[in-house]
Amino acid sequence: MTTLARRLTIIGGGVMGLMTAYYAAPLMIEAKRGLIANISFYGAVSYFHGAAYGTAKAGTDKMTHDMAIDLEPHGVAVVSLWPGFIMTDALARTPPEKVPEDLRAMLPQFEMPEFSGLVIDALYRDPQLPELSGKALERARKALASRQLPKPFDRVAARAELDALIDRTGDRTGMA
Repeated sequence: MTTLARRLTIIGGGVMGLMTAYYAAPLMIEAKRGLIANISFYGAVSYFHGAAYGTAKAGTDKMTHDMAIDLEPHGVAVVSLWPGFIMTDALARTPPEKVPEDLRAMLPQFEMPEFSGLVIDALYRDPQLPELSGKALERARKALASRQLPKPFDRVAARAELDALIDRTGDRTGMA
C-alpha cells in the first residue's frame, strides 16, 4: 500500500461513523431516542501522528457536531469520545521488553477497551445526555466524573454482565 493510500485509509476510517449512522439513525429516530458515539482523540486539535490522523479526528468531531444538530429534533444524541490510550489486545500480548520504555511506564494508566463501552452505556442512561450532544468529550472519565463507573475496572465482571444481558434478551446488538 502506498503512503497516499495509507493516509486516505486513515482519513476514511475517521468518518466511517457517517456510513454506520446512515443505517442506525432511522431506527433511533423511530424510537425517538438514541446515542451515536464516535471515537476521536486530541489529534483533532493538536499535532499527533501527522496530518492524515489529525484530519481524520477533526473530521470525526465536525461530523459529530453537525449530526447532533440534524438529529436533535428526533431525540438522538451524538457525541465524540476522546478516550485515553487504550490497552488493545495486541498491546497486551506484546512482551514488555518489546514495548518502548517511555510507553511501558505509561501502561498502568491505559484504559481497557471495555471501559469505553461502560462510558457509552453511562452516557446513554444519563438524563443530561442532550446537553452533551454535539460535543467532543475529552477523556470520558472527566466528562462523567460524577457518574458511577466500576473502579477499578473488572474486565471479567464486565464480560459476565454482558453475557448475562445477551442471555436474558437474546440480543447481541445491545439494542434490546
